[in-house]
Formats: sequence, structure tokens, C-alpha cells
Amino acid sequence: MCFANKAAKIAAAEAERQRAEELERQARITSGAENIESTFSQFDDDFYRGLGDNYTDYAMPQLDDQFATGMKDLRLALASKGLQNSSEAAHRYGKLKESYDNQLTSIADKARGYENTAMGNINSAKNNLLTQNLSLADPALASQSAINAAALNSQLPTYDPLANAFANATAGLSTYADLSRRGQAQPLSSLFKIRDTSKVVG
Repeated sequence: MCFANKAAKIAAAEAERQRAEELERQARITSGAENIESTFSQFDDDFYRGLGDNYTDYAMPQLDDQFATGMKDLRLALASKGLQNSSEAAHRYGKLKESYDNQLTSIADKARGYENTAMGNINSAKNNLLTQNLSLADPALASQSAINAAALNSQLPTYDPLANAFANATAGLSTYADLSRRGQAQPLSSLFKIRDTSKVVG
């Protein structure tokens, strides 16, 4: 009977020890998760919106400069061929404006793409850290890993220069002017097409 009581006490003590260790482990897991969540709280709506704004701020000056240059080149080319008041001029200016509007849409789409990509990467990094924390139960390691991951995901991407959607604004004008002088001018669409690269944003 004495031996049975002793064994029961040992078993109870062992169970209590394991319970205490598990409570400590759960506390460390909770602390690690709180560290991770706290570090990643910087990635809020303003952060993601800022990524999109940063790309827009990068791309828009290029677009406006390219558009201004395209308009100037077209104006000079039309004037040199006596076409500045022609229907062809109106058509060309309309096509430039259409390309500009398409580029605006493309820039907005790409800005949202940067936001969504960053959000996906950051959520994935945080979830991976939370999963690791469940098995390692090391709040100090979780905190440092979260800091490292946050620093990595805070870096801005490298942008490619914007492709020039207006480079061919004057394409075919010489041909059109020659045909016009001979009375053989045809609608622009039947002579040539301005290559539209307005959906390429770099």
C-alpha cells in the first residue's frame, strides 16, 4: 500500500510538472505572438496606400513629360507640313490624349498591384513567423525574427522607367502630307496606324 501511494504521488507530481511546463510554454507562445503582431502592426492601410502613392509619384512626372514632348513634336511636325488645322491634326491630338488616359489607368493598376503584392508578402511572412512561434515558443527569437522580416518588407521595390507611349506621335505624317498634296489623302486608318504602347508602363 505504501509503495502504491508513493507511485501515485510521483505520477501526480510528474503530471503537475508537465502541466506547469505546458502553461509556461503557452505563455511563451502568447508572448511571441504578441511580439510578432506588434511589430507587424506598422503595416496598416496607410502603409499599403503609401506604396501605391510612391509608384504614382514616380510614374506621373515621366508620363507628363513624355506627353508634353509628344504634343510638342506633333505640333511642330503638323506645322512643318501645313497640317496644323487639318482633320488629321485633330485625329492625332485625340489619339495622344487617348494614349495618355490609357497610361493613367495603367499607372493606377500598377500602383494597386504593388499594394496587393506587398500585402500578400507581408501577410505570408507574418503567418510563417506565427507558425514557427507555435513550435519554438521562444518570444525573444520571435521578436527578432519579426523585426528582421518587417525591415525586409518595408523596402521599396525598384521601378522600371515608364515606356514612352507617345514616341510615334508623328509616324506617317510625311506620307499623309505627300498624298494630301496630290489629292490622294485617305483616312488615317487606311494609311498607317500609330503604334499604341499606352498599356506598357515599364
